[in-house]
Amino acid sequence: MKRVIIGIHGLGNKPAADVLHRWWRRSLYEGFRAIGHPRRRLPFETVYWADILHRIPYDPAIRDRGDARYLEEPYRPSPGGPVPSSRPVRKKILDLVEKQIMRLDPDEGSSLLWKQLNDLVLRRFFVELEAYYTNSLEIAPGAALAYRDIVRTRLANKLREHSSKEILLIAHSMGSIIAYDVLSSAPPGVQVHTLITIGSPLGMPLIMHNIRLEQKLAPGGKLAAPAPVTHNWYNLADLADKVALNYQLADDFVPNPGGVGVTDIEVFNDYAIDGDPNPHKAYGYLRTPELARLCFNFISAGESPAAIRRNDALFKAWEWGSRLFSPS
Repeated sequence: MKRVIIGIHGLGNKPAADVLHRWWRRSLYEGFRAIGHPRRRLPFETVYWADILHRIPYDPAIRDRGDARYLEEPYRPSPGGPVPSSRPVRKKILDLVEKQIMRLDPDEGSSLLWKQLNDLVLRRFFVELEAYYTNSLEIAPGAALAYRDIVRTRLANKLREHSSKEILLIAHSMGSIIAYDVLSSAPPGVQVHTLITIGSPLGMPLIMHNIRLEQKLAPGGKLAAPAPVTHNWYNLADLADKVALNYQLADDFVPNPGGVGVTDIEVFNDYAIDGDPNPHKAYGYLRTPELARLCFNFISAGESPAAIRRNDALFKAWEWGSRLFSPS
């Protein structure tokens, strides 16, 4: 069976769809190259939804910081450098923070305080998230669908388009919320072989609370991995990523009826612009060796070791030739 990798981006305005697609692909190529398996002709597509709220995309050609189209964090290749091997102190801090945050869960009786915190976070920081959960934003006069329904339909349609293939879905940030919701609604004809969430806020109490409300679960009810995920759910998080503050989802989401649960993987997101790191950026997650190995194992399934070595040699020769004959 043919295989395809599909990506869905996160919050905020983005560059145009074709530019974002190209930058995500380049980031994946970086990861493949780093693990010794350079690849081209990657079966990869993206689901773009930034245009629903942001009619004018960011333009990487704009140099005026005062221009609304100015893009502060474009794709940049990996800066290189050492990768931290372990961060035990930060883990202990994050585990303590998680315990404190979970005490504010409205299912545990803090409904008034939680409602205030929930409204503050949604309204002050995440315009898209508020629009998504209220589902009341009128995108255009006479629109047939509300905001959340439009976003979900785009992903569901892309998954149906490739329903004859095995799918690996990479969902970044709020994209992981959308992916979880779409898959949990079990739309007909939709299955995903492997789900990879990166920089995901799914473990935050306000997100889990809203999911419980939509799924009509009892207070404190355990959320589950979506049933249409047939083989794997990997959750990748950098410990410095504030959006993925609850970096472990395995203790928040039980396995689905097929036995597929969450496998949490700690990674190092090396994205930086002008020396300023952003451990939440998608490009940094996409080129991590951990994600590259997951994707490579997925697309090379069924290939013999000899075929893999042959393809590696061909792609390395292609890259060498491209550098040799490219204009300086």
